[in-house]
Amino acid sequence: MLIRLMNWFQNLSLKQKLIIAFTPLISMVVLGSGLVIYQIAKNRLESMSEQLLQQNLVQTASLIDYRLDSYLLKSKIIFANPSLQALLKEQHGDFYSLYNAYMNVMGVLEPVLSEMTYSSSSESTAGNEMLNVTMYVHNETLAKDSGLLRNIGEVEGQQWLRELRLSPDKHQWRWLYEESGRRYISIDHLLISFSDLKELGVLTINIPEEVFQKILQTSNEDTRAELVLAGDTEAMLRGGSGSGEAWSGNVVERLRSDNQLGHHVKKTWIDGTPFFIASVKSEVTGWDVVAMMPYAIITDQLKPIGLVVTIILTLSLVLCFVTILFIAHLSTRRLHRMTRKMNRIQSNWNEPLPLIPGHDDIGQLDSALNQLVESLKTMSEERIQLQLQKSLLQVELLQAQINPHLLYNTLATIRWKAKRAGAEEISGVTEALIRFFKHFLNRGENMTTIGSELTMIKEYTKILRFTYHFDFHEDIQVAEELLACKIPHLLLQPFVENAIVHGLRPKKGQGHVKVHGRKVDNAIQFLIEDDGIGIGEEQKRRINDAVPDKGGHSGYGLVNVRKRIQLCWGDHYGFAIESRSGAGTRITLRIPLPSTSLTQSEPGA
Repeated sequence: MLIRLMNWFQNLSLKQKLIIAFTPLISMVVLGSGLVIYQIAKNRLESMSEQLLQQNLVQTASLIDYRLDSYLLKSKIIFANPSLQALLKEQHGDFYSLYNAYMNVMGVLEPVLSEMTYSSSSESTAGNEMLNVTMYVHNETLAKDSGLLRNIGEVEGQQWLRELRLSPDKHQWRWLYEESGRRYISIDHLLISFSDLKELGVLTINIPEEVFQKILQTSNEDTRAELVLAGDTEAMLRGGSGSGEAWSGNVVERLRSDNQLGHHVKKTWIDGTPFFIASVKSEVTGWDVVAMMPYAIITDQLKPIGLVVTIILTLSLVLCFVTILFIAHLSTRRLHRMTRKMNRIQSNWNEPLPLIPGHDDIGQLDSALNQLVESLKTMSEERIQLQLQKSLLQVELLQAQINPHLLYNTLATIRWKAKRAGAEEISGVTEALIRFFKHFLNRGENMTTIGSELTMIKEYTKILRFTYHFDFHEDIQVAEELLACKIPHLLLQPFVENAIVHGLRPKKGQGHVKVHGRKVDNAIQFLIEDDGIGIGEEQKRRINDAVPDKGGHSGYGLVNVRKRIQLCWGDHYGFAIESRSGAGTRITLRIPLPSTSLTQSEPGA
C-alpha cells in the first residue's frame, strides 16, 4: 500500500505535489490557530465566570454573616438586661401583677428589637418575613400566651435544649426546623441569673427562611447560577432559579464527603452534568454558603464565538488554498516553459534558446541548460569534424596500401642489378628502402611496437642521407622496458622526418637529432630534439591548432599525428613544441602506457 502511494505521488506533477504537500500543512496551522483562539476565549470566559461566582459568593456570605451577627448581638443585649432578669425571677400572684409583668417584659424587649415585628405563629401567613421571638421560662407565675412567653416544659428534653445547656457560650444557632407549617433558623440563648447563676429560661429568636432566601436571591447578579445556604442537616436554603434541579437529593453532603467544597472555584460533575462549585463557611455559624453555576452557561456564551471562529477559519482556509494554488502556479510556470523549451530542442537542435527571466534556482537551472545545450552543440560539431577527419585518414591509408609484393620484387631487382653492376651504394640504399617499406607497411596493422618504430626510423635516416647528400648525427635512446610497448603505427616517424627535412637540411653544416623515451608516472614521454633552423611562430600556431599548411607540406605530418592522438586518447595526451627561429626545436610527446585503453580504434582498424 505504501509503495503504491509513493508511486502515485511520484507520478504527480510538481504543481500537484506542491498543493498536496502545503495544503495539509497550512490547514493544520490555520486550524491550530483557530483552536488556540477558541481555547483562549473559553479560558477567559471560565476565568470571568469563576471570578464573578466567587465575588457574589463572598458578598452573599458577608451579608448573611452580618445579619446573623446582628441577631446574635441583640440576643446578648437581651440576655444582659438586669431588669429582664428581675422580672423573670419575681413571683406574681394576681392578674394585675401578671399584666404589669407582661408589659414590663415587652418594655424591656421593645427598645432592643424596635425594628422587629412580633407575631405568634398563628398570625403568620405564608410568604412574609416577620420574626418570631419566644421566651421559654421557669417562672410559673408569669402569664403564658403560647407566643412571647412559654413554659420551659414545652421544650424540655429536646435535643437542641440539651446541647444549649452544654454549650460554653450559652448560645447556639439552630438550623432549619419547622413550626406551624413554616421553617425557621433560630438563635437560642440560655438566660442565667447573674446573682445565683440559676437558669431562668431560654430566649429564642426565630428567623423565617425567607429572610435568607431574599439575601441569596438579591445578592446573586447572575440569576442563572444559584446560591444555597447549607447547615448541619440535609435541609438547604436555595436562592436562585437556574440550576435548582441539580440540588435534588443530598448534594451538599455528597460534595462535602468528596472534598469538593472549598473557597476556590472547582469544576465538578453532578449526575453527569458539569458545574462550577465554590463555598464559603459562615464565620458566625460555620454553615456553608455554596454557589453553583451550570457549565452550560459558558457553553452557551461560547456558541457565537465558536461560530465566528468557524467562519474565520473557513475563510482563512479558502484564502490559503487560493494562495497555495497561486504560488504553485508561479513556481511551476517557468518549469513548464523549460519543459516546452527542451521539447523544442529535441525536435530542432538549432532553435534559438531564449533565457527564462529570474535569478532564483529555476533561472540558474535554465541558464545552465542553455550552456549545456551550447556545449553539446560544440561537442557535436567537433565530433562531426573528427569523424570527417577519420574518414579522410582512412582514405589516405587505403590509398597508401600498395601491393607489398610488387614493391619488394621491384626493389629486390634493383638491388640485384646494382650489386651486379658494382654499385654498392645503390645496393645498400635499396636494401634500406626494402627494410623501411617492410616496417612502413607493417602488414596492414595499425599498431606496432616502439622497437619496430625505432628500427624503421634508423632505416629512414639512411635513406635521407643518400637522398639529400648531407650528413647528420642521430641519438636514439629509449628505455629497454618500453621497446615492446604497442603504439599507433607511424607515430614517431613524422617527428623525425620534420626535424631532419625541415630543421637540419636547410642548416649549413652537420646537424644533430635525438629521440629519447622514458616512463613518467603512468605515461610514456618522448623527447624529439634537433639543432636546426627552428619553427616560426605562425607555423607553430598552425600545428598546435591542427590546421595544415595550405601553401605547402611543412608541418602536415605533425598535424596528422595530433589528430590521430586525439582520435586515440582524446585531449588529455599530445605533444608540445618549444622552438625559436635559428635555435632548434624540442617536441615533448606524451602518450599513455599500453594498459590505458584507447578511446577509439585507429582508423582502418
